[in-house]
Amino acid sequence: MKKTVWAIDPTGKFILAEKLRTKLMSVPAPLKIALITRGKLKSDFDSLSDDGWGLVRFRTGNAAPENFDDLDDVMQTLVNES
Repeated sequence: MKKTVWAIDPTGKFILAEKLRTKLMSVPAPLKIALITRGKLKSDFDSLSDDGWGLVRFRTGNAAPENFDDLDDVMQTLVNES
């Protein structure tokens, strides 16, 4: 049975930088936090485009954006890593 619990926070790009500093933190297992924003992100978290979705979460100890074409792909990625 999968034991990861994802706290998914839909986030506007205008407050993403603040949430990266305050909300996206290391939390005890089995909880993991994911910030999801409309539009794709550059590696510095600036806007890349308004289409698709950006996912930000800790991976290997660092927060990094990942880009997806649709929300189903974002959710499937999180489920696969649970």
